[in-house]
Amino acid sequence: MGCFVFFPHGLAHYITGRLVGVRFKYYFLAKSSVSKLKLPLFSTLANQFPVLALKVDPESLRSASSGRKAAMFASGAAASMVLPFIAPVASMGRVSVLVSGLLFLVAAANAAFDLYYSPKAGDISRARLTG
Repeated sequence: MGCFVFFPHGLAHYITGRLVGVRFKYYFLAKSSVSKLKLPLFSTLANQFPVLALKVDPESLRSASSGRKAAMFASGAAASMVLPFIAPVASMGRVSVLVSGLLFLVAAANAAFDLYYSPKAGDISRARLTG
């Protein structure tokens, strides 16, 4: 499940950015912006574990239209919310219904958290600021 949440996130930014004309310089390890929410457990964990981040080429970001920037920023959140549902769908008929149901609940909880978090301090807030 973690692979479907974290790994495609940056890749979605990269692919979408390249498609809309935003370039990137490199990947690096950074603190998660979840720590900005000041949620006791989540903020503490976010400060302890670095996440993979992309360094945006500032010139290409400035030259992109606000819609293109918004698409690039929102793509990471969309990938992180949708792709975890692959695990429960792929598990159906292969593992017990209980395990598939648990995977679905984890994916749904992840999507619910992202829908709460992203407009406040994550990619959706960045997309809205550019629009």
